[in-house]
Amino acid sequence: MNASKPFALAPRSRALDRPELDVQRQPHTPPPNTPPASPLDANSRASSQTPPATPSSLSTYPSPPKAAPAFDHTTQSVLGRLQRLRQGEPDSAGFSGPLSASQYKALNNAIAADRALESWVENKLRREWVQSGNGGGVFTVRMPSRIHDAFADLLRSAIDDEIRRIGAAAKTEQFEEGRARTRHQAVVNDSH
Repeated sequence: MNASKPFALAPRSRALDRPELDVQRQPHTPPPNTPPASPLDANSRASSQTPPATPSSLSTYPSPPKAAPAFDHTTQSVLGRLQRLRQGEPDSAGFSGPLSASQYKALNNAIAADRALESWVENKLRREWVQSGNGGGVFTVRMPSRIHDAFADLLRSAIDDEIRRIGAAAKTEQFEEGRARTRHQAVVNDSH
């Protein structure tokens, strides 16, 4: 290989001997249009000539897919941990660690890019980022423990029971009020 040409060309393929597949061949340019002598000539000439290729008529290749944003090790580590927590990996203690403002922004963008993770983070995860004076901050995730889950279930059940009791009492009160009105109407009707 010589120094002026760092890349050697591959030998020409036999498939390129076909003119329609030859990429080095110049595109066909039709002869310039001359005004037709008669309308009949215009129709026959229009059907026998191929219009010149325009940039919009040339086939274009789709752009390559956008690569996932690159994260630094810390941001990727936090994102991975959140994804594992969402998938059920036990970590009842939660975690905490320093994140710069740009790392926190990149983490939020990555979470927003994954709809399932975003929904889980918004609905299930307790997190916070407390900014410190140096432009960074501390990112903290608090995970509910089994005791917390049991307490939340008991509280939810107690609230549901109280709502049912209040609803039943209201129905009973409405029934009694209706019954009293009916008695009152009966007494008024009997006195007339």
